[in-house]
Amino acid sequence: MQYPPGYDEFETKVRQFVVLDVLEKVIRYDRKQLQQAPLKSGSVVAKLLDCTYDKIVAALSQTRGEISRSDGKIIQIEQERDSRVVTFLFRGYSYSNSFFNAHLRAMCEDIFWRFVTDHPVTENQ
Repeated sequence: MQYPPGYDEFETKVRQFVVLDVLEKVIRYDRKQLQQAPLKSGSVVAKLLDCTYDKIVAALSQTRGEISRSDGKIIQIEQERDSRVVTFLFRGYSYSNSFFNAHLRAMCEDIFWRFVTDHPVTENQ
């Protein structure tokens, strides 16, 4: 199947949106769990999560804006047992992509690490 011009860039933005959306929810959940955890360094970890959360929300907003200014839109995101299925329109055609949970987890960890350290993940980390 041949995709229309600009599809790859749009699909990349959709993937970025999905990963950031998942990561935003994960950090929000972890932040609530952290409040109940008896950690001696809990306040420092909470500040780190809050700062990272703010960066993720800003990136999510930027990505959402880029998607809305393009020739497409996300129609639906559904969580299935092993994957997240995204249905989107691009230039009048409907597409569906599945992102396996394990792959999403790895992408979320990579983006989280980049937001925290401003460096990509390497094999030694």
